Amino acid sequence: FFFFQRIEQQARTNDNSRNETFWTMRLDKAVFIATMGMLMETNANTCRDFFSSMISTDSCQMTCEYIQPTLPCEMECFDVPCMPHGILVRNDAMGSWSDHQAIAADLTFPMQLLEPRTEAINDCFKKLLFTPSAPLYPYRFEHYWLGGADTNTEGEWRWASDGGLFWLGGLGGNNFLPGGFDPWCDRNPDNVGNEDCLQTYGYKKCWNDNQCSKHMRAFYELA
Repeated sequence: FFFFQRIEQQARTNDNSRNETFWTMRLDKAVFIATMGMLMETNANTCRDFFSSMISTDSCQMTCEYIQPTLPCEMECFDVPCMPHGILVRNDAMGSWSDHQAIAADLTFPMQLLEPRTEAINDCFKKLLFTPSAPLYPYRFEHYWLGGADTNTEGEWRWASDGGLFWLGGLGGNNFLPGGFDPWCDRNPDNVGNEDCLQTYGYKKCWNDNQCSKHMRAFYELA
């Protein structure tokens, strides 16, 4: 009798343990979903303030651990220390230059088209695409929109985020890039067919001007 009583008591204990484990898992899942929902609905500045308290840095260095869950499935985030904000987002969806500007700005963490303003940043970007062991190497032959244009005044190439002038004129124009580095492809910018937007020219590892209505992929950085 006592033997069967101990078996019955043990069985009840195991059932209670399983139930506690089950409800604990349900609660953890609910808390996770609720937390992600709050994150998605919180404005970008509040999110940055929140994460900056978790990441001990004055510049609020974001990482893909926090950004990737907020991105659509066609976007992938990469942690890249040599980029200005430490991250780079690749959008696999095709779109015009202005399409990508609008998409980037509307993300949970507002972004913009990548602006490789210095030779160091531009070299970092090229290494990500053309180093065989780099995560972006499989995409090295594709073309991507960058955040520069001369749409307002022909020949005045400016960064989209702040209007900073970085090139004046066509081929052989006045170079305002830091240190005078020249990332344009041969014979560019040439404005053939009214080409007013900046792209990276895939396998050629250089910049090209193209028609802003063309559809291609893009790289984003935090705004």
